[in-house]
Amino acid sequence: MSTEHSAAAKALYDRIGAGGFAIALSGGGHRATLATLGALMAIVDRRLGPKIVQIASVSGGSITNAFVAQRCRLDELGPGQLDEIAGELTSLIVQKGVLTRNWIAGLVLAPVALGAVTGSILRLSVLTTCLAVWVGIVVFCLALITAFIGNGLLVEWLINRRYFQYSSSNQSRVTHAQLASLSGRSIDHVFCMTDLVLGLPLYASSQHGGMIWRRLRPEPRGHISFAAQEFQTFNAGRVSIASIVRASAAFPGIAPRRMRLPPDPAIDLVAELPRVAFLSDGGLWNNLGSHVLREDGFIGTYATWENGVLRPFDLRGAASEMPLLCINGSAPLRPTESWVFQIPGVALIKSLLQVTTILNANTVLPRVQNIRRAFDRRTWSGRRPDSYDPPDVIVDLRPYEEIARDYYGGIWSEELIRKSDRSVKEWEESRLIDVRLALKSPDADWLGAILRTQPEPRGSFPVPGLANMEDWDALRSFPAWKRLVEEEASSSIDAPTTLDRIEPGLARRLIARGYLNAYLVSLFLAPLVDGELDRLAQLPDRLDKIVAS
Repeated sequence: MSTEHSAAAKALYDRIGAGGFAIALSGGGHRATLATLGALMAIVDRRLGPKIVQIASVSGGSITNAFVAQRCRLDELGPGQLDEIAGELTSLIVQKGVLTRNWIAGLVLAPVALGAVTGSILRLSVLTTCLAVWVGIVVFCLALITAFIGNGLLVEWLINRRYFQYSSSNQSRVTHAQLASLSGRSIDHVFCMTDLVLGLPLYASSQHGGMIWRRLRPEPRGHISFAAQEFQTFNAGRVSIASIVRASAAFPGIAPRRMRLPPDPAIDLVAELPRVAFLSDGGLWNNLGSHVLREDGFIGTYATWENGVLRPFDLRGAASEMPLLCINGSAPLRPTESWVFQIPGVALIKSLLQVTTILNANTVLPRVQNIRRAFDRRTWSGRRPDSYDPPDVIVDLRPYEEIARDYYGGIWSEELIRKSDRSVKEWEESRLIDVRLALKSPDADWLGAILRTQPEPRGSFPVPGLANMEDWDALRSFPAWKRLVEEEASSSIDAPTTLDRIEPGLARRLIARGYLNAYLVSLFLAPLVDGELDRLAQLPDRLDKIVAS
């Protein structure tokens, strides 16, 4: 291991030891955007921003990730200081949206209308030279407009205009903000996409001026290294934020984003593969967003320049021990109308849409089940999280009590948490051996001497992945919390996974549900601090201002 690699590993272990964790924002459409926004508000209110090492995002979560990153340094915010940005984003979703029904109708009907206009012109019986020139100009313009729509550039323009035509340096509007503008922070903002050519994940990281990481093989073969030729990295600072979010948040109907790939003489496999990628929804590979940390161990912060190319260090060992908070804003998979599959043409389009929905759901459900099994396996056996069962916790939009019931097994007293320390268990095993030996020894004082000279270790506390029972009970019995759960977390949050507008009441409920569920689950990342719960009484007024912005 090189000196730089050792230093990077130590730096990451130090951040983990100080309570560092990663976040994955996921889900579909503006539903997920608002839910993940509420969850980030809870993280900031709990003063956990400085502990965030990475925020990876998929689909609608990528809008939240990029929007917040462009306007602030999340690790520098105190309680309530994300509200203004939350109000700005909520206002855009409530009042404007991106792909509203009118825009979708326009995208569908525009090629038909353009074709009809072109046909009408060409049917003119008298084509003078001058008229022929004008016909050529019109046809050329129509072709350009059709290409603009068909290549997804219109959608990208809309996303940029709505969310990212902004400059934090001078508070003025800019044409296309670049990925490099998100660099220079302690938090690694990562946007997940899927390369349709290879059928493998590809990530854009904000670190080191902006970089791209793409997997070259379907499954990592254990120890990741460039010698194994499992992934390629290159600089991507000049890529626009809107184009990355467009690809990450794509859904059927948004054309994939084309990206030229540079050569890499150090990796032979790159020359054998296509030199172009077509980027689409990161949820095609994993709509939970957990694969950045858990499958590939990628953290853009820890990379170095080698011969002009960014090379991330292999830190999978450290990454496997870092807690991961998955904020899942996905909608549950529901039955669809059967009659649409009986209409020719419509059935084909509906089938493609439904197949994508089913595939996205099945990238989430097995991973969620595995995370929950690992959680139950640890708690039933009385173990702390480790690299085999890492401290993964999931926030979703189910009713609050369902989440509380799922995580109840991980609510331990401080004494039990301390006793789960490996040093305490080793002491107990050693003392058991001593007792057995003492039973065979005539010296009755021998065991007492050992116990006096080798007292039981105190055991570390708190531990990521386990919540303190006192904190859990204090939160759930706090009057302001009980009112919030009753008033803000009991209403319906059914919303389509689109980029359409969302009505204000539903927007408020989505933010509130994400906030409350994330606040509860965050107890598995850090204990409560004195006076923290008093701020909860202000949340209803804050939500009113955010939605009314």
